[in-house]
Amino acid sequence: MLDESETQPNAATDEMTQYLDSDTIHIAPLAFWKEHQTRFPAIAALARDILSFPATGAGVIIIIIINQVYCLYPALLAMTDH
Repeated sequence: MLDESETQPNAATDEMTQYLDSDTIHIAPLAFWKEHQTRFPAIAALARDILSFPATGAGVIIIIIINQVYCLYPALLAMTDH
């Protein structure tokens, strides 16, 4: 026989079902989740974490390259001063 806890949907499942059953609207993702964070708290927290990642790591790569060039520059000058 099934335990009652297995047949009852938990809050996260219910929240996901409500979200998937809701109408599609055209709004910026961050604005949507800010507006609906009380209705879908678990999904909004997940969305906030995912949407907070930068779209690209190009800025980080440029900093690494500049740092490497800056650190290697004295060694390169020393090698060419013979």
